[in-house]
Amino acid sequence: MKCILLERVKVMYFRTLFLIVFLMFFSSQADAFRCGNHFFTYGNTKAEIISACKNQSINNHSTKLIYNCGSNDFIYILMFDGNDILFDEHTQGRGYGNSQCLGH
Repeated sequence: MKCILLERVKVMYFRTLFLIVFLMFFSSQADAFRCGNHFFTYGNTKAEIISACKNQSINNHSTKLIYNCGSNDFIYILMFDGNDILFDEHTQGRGYGNSQCLGH
């Protein structure tokens, strides 16, 4: 009986560990801005994003870039700190028309 209980605990432990690793991997992808085959997340520079994306943003202020990723996606606002390092990314509604997020 004790052996069966120990075996069940091991199975639950590995299932929980797998679930944690799985969720960590996909949550980091969800927090990323995608442009073509490139993923950008917190810590990337403004220059890296501009050089990888096919079209310039529709609004290139000193601290933010705005990308319209088309009618099948969203409009993304990327916020940068004083050193042009990405620190925030969020959406501003559905995109429209052709995508600016196709990359080179």
